[in-house]
Amino acid sequence: MKNKAFILIGIESSGNHCLLSLLSKMTIEGVPILGSDLANFDQTSRYRCHDHEIFHGAWQGKKSIAEIAQGRHFVTGRSFPCGGRYPDIAGFYDQCVGLGYDPVIVIISRDKNIIEQSTRRVGHPVKNVDLKINALIPVLTSKTRRIRFLSYESLFLWGQYYLDNWLAEEGPSIQIDKKWLECMRNENNKYLVKSKKPSN
Repeated sequence: MKNKAFILIGIESSGNHCLLSLLSKMTIEGVPILGSDLANFDQTSRYRCHDHEIFHGAWQGKKSIAEIAQGRHFVTGRSFPCGGRYPDIAGFYDQCVGLGYDPVIVIISRDKNIIEQSTRRVGHPVKNVDLKINALIPVLTSKTRRIRFLSYESLFLWGQYYLDNWLAEEGPSIQIDKKWLECMRNENNKYLVKSKKPSN
């Protein structure tokens, strides 16, 4: 079995931190995957930005993937864009192939209304959502790179059933303890908008 490399990409404000933290709790053949819990599932502290993601140096071109991964299965993630810059997803993928990894680009699929709602929450222009989606299209149309979609809504609708089914396609020895899915559900509360009581 080749070492796995999960490259998680999501439009800004689509829940990148939550999903990266969840996938970072994977075990492959019983061994924890190398990843980054940016949502701090284990703590009460605030989210950490992508600067704290373990492969940040590789995305910036300041460190090699091999230097960070040390031959381990890993997951890395980037918002699209990230800090105003569009990450070189194809280049990162191709480097993984060159290192002998079995990489997959995992695209977060999220309801567009929720992305726009979250975009408003963090003060970014909503009109830019379509621009970000369009900028990601060239990656989706690649014929030489493996791409999978991970649906946020399906994950919340079907829970562990969906997660287990999704992971099984990557290998029978890949698992995520259900307690981490519950942590993600709790973190997701910030995306919810409380409905106002109807006025009489």
